[in-house]
Amino acid sequence: MGYLDVLTEGYSFWLGYADDILEIHTDLDGSAAVLCEPVEPAGGAPAPAPALPGVALTPFSSPQLGFGIRYPSGWWVQADPVSGEAHFRPGNSLPTFGMQISRLPEMRGDVDAWLAAYQAELGASDPSASQDAVVQTVGLDARSQRFSRDLNETRVMERVTFFPEGYRIRQWAPADQWGEWDERFVQMLASLTFLGPE
Repeated sequence: MGYLDVLTEGYSFWLGYADDILEIHTDLDGSAAVLCEPVEPAGGAPAPAPALPGVALTPFSSPQLGFGIRYPSGWWVQADPVSGEAHFRPGNSLPTFGMQISRLPEMRGDVDAWLAAYQAELGASDPSASQDAVVQTVGLDARSQRFSRDLNETRVMERVTFFPEGYRIRQWAPADQWGEWDERFVQMLASLTFLGPE
């Protein structure tokens, strides 16, 4: 089905049926429901992450977390307003693809200082990590940098982006598939909106 490109508040459900996991989207009161494509093929094997041309983006919005963003359709979302984090990843697979959005303790801040602290923390905690020398500007005032590191015995590329509104977004994919995902991850970052209080 085709949809207007707008953020719509509602719910996503994943239900096991036969050998598939069915994804259902509803509006807030459950009066309108749409059955989406299964996120796992028959046989129970994890669904491979789709190649770039086949990736459709779905809107996610959380007034409790204070943001809206688009993410790959079929990915699982776990949002926790208490911790201030949202995790996005393909269903039933090792987390070698994913995105994590974290609300920082400071609601506004210095993105360059946050990025320097992240570089130092990552370097101290993960000896396999290396960083790209280039720091990119995203939008008007966010800062982004790429890193390479080992995750679940897979070399991954990771982009971390800090927004002065007090958010950090980490996005990662296997290094050998980063070229397919780099542009898509940038599109996700460009779709980020900050929501006012309810």
